[in-house]
Amino acid sequence: MEELIKGLPDYITERGNTLLVRSESDGVAFIAQLPDNTYMIFSHLPENYPAISMEFNLSEIEVVVEIHTNFNGWKVQKCNIAGVYQLDGEIDTPPEFQSGEVVHWEDPDDGQTSRNVKIHTYQGDSSYLATEVDGTGDIEVMGNELTRI
Repeated sequence: MEELIKGLPDYITERGNTLLVRSESDGVAFIAQLPDNTYMIFSHLPENYPAISMEFNLSEIEVVVEIHTNFNGWKVQKCNIAGVYQLDGEIDTPPEFQSGEVVHWEDPDDGQTSRNVKIHTYQGDSSYLATEVDGTGDIEVMGNELTRI
């Protein structure tokens, strides 16, 4: 523990770091990049026991996974970590399919209609706005109805 404390700066603020808040409670998460380019996560969830937790020595990839796993739906006050996906100011699951990607869609209602569509916009909760490749119009599709070509 003494080595860990020696490696910490004397003063850490949210400036240049990440601050998340949970709207359903007074929860807060503070994620800071440390001088050795690792990250620490401090979180406070007053309804939990223990209410306070801290994690240290996380790589950037590990901290992104941790954010998407444990803070999905939390409001973003500020976030300076590349790779953290946000939608409408909240942490959200990154989309599986990207804008401009052409994928195969199967209509779940009839099980027989299928066509290639071009993804336009990820709308959250695995919902995408897409255009049929033959140009017949925009449709809303779900990620579990899509496959890569």
